[in-house]
Amino acid sequence: HIDGLSSFYQQKRDLFISGIADSKFSLIPSQGTFFQNVDYSQIRPDLNDVEMCKFLAEEHKIVAIPVSVFYKQAPKNLRLVRFCFAKKEQTLI
Repeated sequence: HIDGLSSFYQQKRDLFISGIADSKFSLIPSQGTFFQNVDYSQIRPDLNDVEMCKFLAEEHKIVAIPVSVFYKQAPKNLRLVRFCFAKKEQTLI
């Protein structure tokens, strides 16, 4: 089971990445995690990351995690959100 986890989650990550490839999200390279950080500054630079997550949830039914919650004091110009790709394939699609 453990030997196959890496490729299992890589396939999910690749599916997620292919799904947003034509969007204006900019991918931040990640390895060894269930999460993909994306820069959304080309989409809604007027929103901070908490506001962006609320916008995505309310307007598009997409749930993201604001990266600022991992800081004691986040940079003001932080325009990153994180998505979990440890989901069922149909959810990712």
